[in-house]
Amino acid sequence: MLGIAIFLFLGVWLIITLLCMFLGWFLGRRLPFSWGKWFGLFLGFMLPTGYYLVSWTAEYFMMQARVSELCKTQGGTKSYISPEAYRQMIGESEWQRLYAMNQSVYAGDKESHLHFAGKEYTPVAQRTPRIRAFQFRQEIEGIHETDMLYYDDISRQALFQTVTFDAVAPPFLYYAGGLKFWLNDIRDCAIDTLPEDERHFVAHYANSDAKKEN
Repeated sequence: MLGIAIFLFLGVWLIITLLCMFLGWFLGRRLPFSWGKWFGLFLGFMLPTGYYLVSWTAEYFMMQARVSELCKTQGGTKSYISPEAYRQMIGESEWQRLYAMNQSVYAGDKESHLHFAGKEYTPVAQRTPRIRAFQFRQEIEGIHETDMLYYDDISRQALFQTVTFDAVAPPFLYYAGGLKFWLNDIRDCAIDTLPEDERHFVAHYANSDAKKEN
């Protein structure tokens, strides 16, 4: 039903644009210069449609510039303790028992949240018996920031964090800006664009040979 309404709206918009172009061409013929009809045709197009094309084009390039700058200056993975140093810190016997896992964490109370570098992170998953993944999300002028922080619960140490930025059109079912489908073509540094090793960097902080004891 919503799709039909959108197509009807676009159809009416097209008809209005064509009528404005015809009216501009008709009135432009009365101008005292030979190219008056083409000038009127151009104005007839710009009034209902051209403004949006120009503003949307400018929006695309401005957002691309903002995303590129954020990815360059703030994006990527930052390690506070290297995997090698972490292994030494917890000791070899502990390392031998440190198996990988991916168990969801329910963040129903504020006590489970983590404050780090001026941000409040929400727990999302337990990645080893010691390491918990926390998440901070915010929107910056239409750009979504996802900040994943990996934290050792026992030593109270931040191990590393991965910050990504993505710009996508919102679902048009909830917001008219979702019609700007070209925003999905902006080159960003979303999590799925990162190298394989960086997406699974937490694996370096677990012993791949360790198994959970029954």
